[in-house]
Amino acid sequence: MDNSAPHPPDRRIAITQLPAPAFQMFINWVSSRIRSIGATWALRMGELSSDDKVRFRKGFDGELGSALGLLGIGVTLHAELIHAPPVLSKMVRLAAADMIHDFNSVVHIVQDTLEAKEDPHLMYYGGNWWSEFCPGKPTPNIEISELYDWWAEQRAICPKPLMLPQFTGFNLSHMVAGELEEVHGVLKQMRRDIKLDIEATQQEITRATLCIAKTKLHILSLKSQEERAIEGELAKCNVGSAATGEGRPLTEDPPPAGSGLPKPPN
Repeated sequence: MDNSAPHPPDRRIAITQLPAPAFQMFINWVSSRIRSIGATWALRMGELSSDDKVRFRKGFDGELGSALGLLGIGVTLHAELIHAPPVLSKMVRLAAADMIHDFNSVVHIVQDTLEAKEDPHLMYYGGNWWSEFCPGKPTPNIEISELYDWWAEQRAICPKPLMLPQFTGFNLSHMVAGELEEVHGVLKQMRRDIKLDIEATQQEITRATLCIAKTKLHILSLKSQEERAIEGELAKCNVGSAATGEGRPLTEDPPPAGSGLPKPPN
């Protein structure tokens, strides 16, 4: 690790000085990390030996313990402003029930859904030991100070608006000036993105409307052609019938007068 990084006591001070929204972001990131570890655990559960499962679980349990310790610090410092993110809460309950080895239960928790706004899967995690876990090798003992360093490095690319705590009334006074500027910039970008999405949607609606109108005109044209073709075939049939006499009326003219009477005797 970088020698210029602050020593553990300095990190602990930095953690305790985090405002509530930033602290919640930190816990959300740790919960997202738990989601990724759980996903890898579920995928490799069937292939690992018993000893390797114990090694992996040691690292997994260590991460859960660090997350719970961090949550305890946050609740102590900020009370009701801090809450347990969904994955962390559910995974702790699963561990408490000794069901971490249940594949279906783990997958149900770690899979990304539309509700995974606070702790979604991320493309990168500092100190990612689980993706490179090798059989026979021990897992590292992760400390809260290390988690803080990795989160601080990754903080700029984390989806902050989606990871903010869900307050009934969000108090901006808990945020420092730099964070307010970051949130302001994110909101401006979101506004631009929404405007572009609306414009793109309007263009697609216009294209779809024109396409529907063209399709209707084409259908009418095909129907008109069909009607003309039918009329043409009927006209040909009538001309052919007249030429062969098949069009002669069924009733004939009556015979001349007297032609049907018997001849008088000589």
